Amino acid sequence: MLILSKNANYNGQRFTFRRSNVLTKIRWALPVLTLSVLATVVFFTSLCFAQPVSDQPVLQLRTKLGVDVTIPLEKSSLEFDFDLDDRDKNTLMRYLLGKKEFRGEKDKFLLQVVDGVYMIVPYEIFQQAELREGMQVITLTNGHELEGKLVGIAHLPDCRKYALGTANVALSNWPKKEPGLEECGEKSDELWQLHIREPVDLTYSVFNPRFAFRYYSSVGYLIGGSFRYRESLSFYLTVENEESLANLPDFEEISFTKSTKQQEGVSIHLKSKDGVESSGTVIVKAKDSEGWHEAKAWFLVVDLADTGGVSIVLSEPQICSLTKSSK
Repeated sequence: MLILSKNANYNGQRFTFRRSNVLTKIRWALPVLTLSVLATVVFFTSLCFAQPVSDQPVLQLRTKLGVDVTIPLEKSSLEFDFDLDDRDKNTLMRYLLGKKEFRGEKDKFLLQVVDGVYMIVPYEIFQQAELREGMQVITLTNGHELEGKLVGIAHLPDCRKYALGTANVALSNWPKKEPGLEECGEKSDELWQLHIREPVDLTYSVFNPRFAFRYYSSVGYLIGGSFRYRESLSFYLTVENEESLANLPDFEEISFTKSTKQQEGVSIHLKSKDGVESSGTVIVKAKDSEGWHEAKAWFLVVDLADTGGVSIVLSEPQICSLTKSSK
């Protein structure tokens, strides 16, 4: 059987063939096809690179201006921008946040509740922060909600900056922890009611009240010394230059107030289980081989019940009081 192409003609003696335009069409179509393939490859490649690595922790922000941004969570991507009007207090707060120069990265957010009252929230129990009526509502992994304003500036490698306190914030791909009863403070022997009197009336259920402070010591140095940090249950009650050693857990009621013009520092009023009341000035200090060292700055710190790891830091404790809860 002989099969002839449609481009072949027979005139009785021989075959003649017309020139096909198929190759010409293909030749003209190649650049278009090449560009289409390249465009497709570029498109899908951009999709791949636009998505964060599946196991890379990221902050996802939506600002109040409607801008959405994803920020890889690295050591240099978050900056705390608080100012407590005192160098020693600023440094002490950074110590509590666990900055690299002190104890390595501890992975915590800082939430300002009101002036002088802060909360430290570990990443592992942070779910999201949502803007509501000018404030942020922080939702933890166990559903507990906190109110305040996140303190910090998030940085992108291209130098763009975003304020955490004016955005909806979500933390993705960070290992989460569901707090147990003991971590929540529900099994603690001593729960307290923390009452903040001003500038807003607030009450929290807390445990483990303590002092965190910064002091200067020359121990271990031939010349000069260094600043050190400590947390302690003990303090000294000073009345007319007479000091009495005291411990926070020993009392049923503890109230801090602003000092009078005749006194310096923070005043404290104590009430024991037997109803004995004492008042004086708080002095926090540490002892080492070089002697006693009075704190350059100190905070009152408590752990917030039912959260699994949130701490409340009072940089201005004279606005609060603690009352031991009934068992």
